[in-house]
Amino acid sequence: MGRVSRACANENRQRILSVACAMFRARGIDKVSIAEIMNAAGLTTGGFYNHFSSKNALIKEAAAMAFDQVGDAWRDSPAALDASVGRKPELEALVHGYLLDDIPEKRCPMLAFASTPISTEELDEVREVYGDGAYSIYESVKTSYRLSRKEDDEDLLVLFSALVGYKLIAESIDDAEWKLALRTAIINAAKSLASNSN
Repeated sequence: MGRVSRACANENRQRILSVACAMFRARGIDKVSIAEIMNAAGLTTGGFYNHFSSKNALIKEAAAMAFDQVGDAWRDSPAALDASVGRKPELEALVHGYLLDDIPEKRCPMLAFASTPISTEELDEVREVYGDGAYSIYESVKTSYRLSRKEDDEDLLVLFSALVGYKLIAESIDDAEWKLALRTAIINAAKSLASNSN
């Protein structure tokens, strides 16, 4: 009986974590309550503290899960598969893919967890998860594209920053013309970087 209970508890904990991860990515951390998470997970609000010590502890684990999901998606992408068999993937394809509108629950964790409203010592732990996750995404891109010139590293950092910046701006404005201009500039930068590194 104890084993069943432990398995059930682990399953419930994982369900809470998965639901929270999706909700945080879709709506933002500060707009999601523990009660909403537990209701969406089909569990009672009072049971939350059987699984997590605080909302901040949940945020930390949900952020780690989101970055892991992006890492898994990257490893399974056509570009990563090309790299695994020795073909150089298209940087433009990655850029186009990132610029597409996200399913809210799969929103880029670099945006979803960027503004974490935590005022305790747990903030440092969340920031560490965020920093490690964002850096691992960048390193995956850098490794896969195996840029040939040293200058390309700096150009890729700028492109990476521009992609995330674009998504932040695009979520905040309705000006379709300016969004298009920004997207075009980023795509052109990707084309230039790809051609320079060949």
